[in-house]
Amino acid sequence: MTIKAPKPKLPPISPILQACATYVPGKPVEELQRELGLSDIIKLASNENPLGPSPIALKAIENEIANIHFYPDVNHFYLRQKLAARLGVTAQELIIGNGSEEVVSLLIRSYCSPGDNTVGCGAAFLAYRVCSQVHGVEYREPALNRDMNLELEELLSLVDAKTRIVFLPNPNNPTGTYLNRATMRKLLQRLQERSVLVMLDYAYWEYVRTKDLPSPEELYSEFPNVLVTRTFSKIYGLAGLRVGYGMAHPDILETMRKVKMPFNVTTLGLAAALAALEDEAHVKRSYDLNVEGIEYLEKEFQRMGLDFWPSQANFLLVRMPVDAKQVYDKMLTEGVILRPVANYRLPEFLRVSVGTMSQNKRMIASLEKTLRGFKA
Repeated sequence: MTIKAPKPKLPPISPILQACATYVPGKPVEELQRELGLSDIIKLASNENPLGPSPIALKAIENEIANIHFYPDVNHFYLRQKLAARLGVTAQELIIGNGSEEVVSLLIRSYCSPGDNTVGCGAAFLAYRVCSQVHGVEYREPALNRDMNLELEELLSLVDAKTRIVFLPNPNNPTGTYLNRATMRKLLQRLQERSVLVMLDYAYWEYVRTKDLPSPEELYSEFPNVLVTRTFSKIYGLAGLRVGYGMAHPDILETMRKVKMPFNVTTLGLAAALAALEDEAHVKRSYDLNVEGIEYLEKEFQRMGLDFWPSQANFLLVRMPVDAKQVYDKMLTEGVILRPVANYRLPEFLRVSVGTMSQNKRMIASLEKTLRGFKA
């Protein structure tokens, strides 16, 4: 299509943005439909809940539709009250965001200036890097290491007088690895001595199976320099509505509220999140399905001789024996969307989200067929 408008004369682009990383999401189903004309597609690329949202949440959305001509509650009063009661904190210790990514951005905007730096762990969620660099803040990251002790020592070596925030996802995306209770407490104690803020990303907390991963409430109550982020995008199945939240001391949140845009979460998102908290049965079904799926995929990858990282989330990071991008592209033609992670400096891996059991089995069959084709 030809663009009829004349080319605009633009001011110079900020040098900060010229060097900024770009977040690349999982390929949408609709995009693959347009490109290849396929109709039977499964997406196991973005760690979404394959069961979808709670029926109670869907009903709440339906009931709220008639009110969408009103602006949403700018203070998110009822959602904060309900979360506070569940978490054992006050509403003043909670901030609601347009997904937990907005909470990340608000934290950086509030406490970082150009010339400062933030530090993450190896191959951490790319939003930490993007949000830091957009605000002119250097992002530092140790090399990914299966020996967490070595990785964390390198992480600590990156923290200096200009470090303002350390990001610790637990479990981590895209590896699925986690920091156990003893390691996490030791790390937080050492960071507390450095006077930095620590953001604990617990987006996948509801999927955790091990008993050795400390609860966010446990760490929050002990370390006052901690902000915990959570989300309704994963096990609650509300990724399309963008609702997340942060839990921290009110002194930390005071500045963040100043930079938060008003009406950042929609009326439908607030209603759905509020209702989703009531449907514990749906959360249990989603958790059980994930346990079954993780165990199945682990056994299948072992049978196929594929190396993967043990995961406490709802995905597995799997090393491909041939070029991972070619495997990904070929599986697209089969109507199966996985996630390349070359932008996490893991070009030989694909990340596989857990789906329904029928989706998991179809993905395994497609992967086996694809890998046989490369060997032929």
